[in-house]
Amino acid sequence: MPGVAPLTTDQPPPSPANPNQVEVDWLDWHLRAAGLLPEATVESLHCEPVGASVGFLSRMASIVPHYSGPVPGVLKSMILKLETDRPNFREHYQLRIGSVGATLIERVLERDDLPDAAITARPRTLVHGDLRADNLLLDEPGSEDEVLILDWKTATRSLGAIDVAMLIGGSEPPPERAGHYQELFDSWLVTL
Repeated sequence: MPGVAPLTTDQPPPSPANPNQVEVDWLDWHLRAAGLLPEATVESLHCEPVGASVGFLSRMASIVPHYSGPVPGVLKSMILKLETDRPNFREHYQLRIGSVGATLIERVLERDDLPDAAITARPRTLVHGDLRADNLLLDEPGSEDEVLILDWKTATRSLGAIDVAMLIGGSEPPPERAGHYQELFDSWLVTL
């Protein structure tokens, strides 16, 4: 197709080890593979840490690319989110879910083949995996951006009920949700 720069390889360049050190060829490859950069190329870029580039489960940077030609406005800047380089589940989440909850999750992870087998046997859909209030942006009802869901890093194909449970369990403090699950479900259903 004339005027369209082809991908130079089917395999992406190596992923960045640090969100503040992104290579031009890596970003160019991914934007092109996604069909977002049909004609221009990424010539250079600037990375800035976001939130000191450290999160409980991620490191982030704002990327401002410079292109060889015009591009859609949505590509003027972007956020790159990578896994943390020092994960410690118990240290970060025990306060939220208690020591019994942390221990239970660790035991489940030791036998993750069992839930995976059960999930595989059920109907599946696109699941966000971390759907909670702080990953939602709500606009005016009826608008094009009425509901925007952020942070798709843990998206997978699984049971839709996982997102429902995560939304209610991860957005409401335990004392407020105890005994009110149906009300919370109904309220989120109306809101979204």
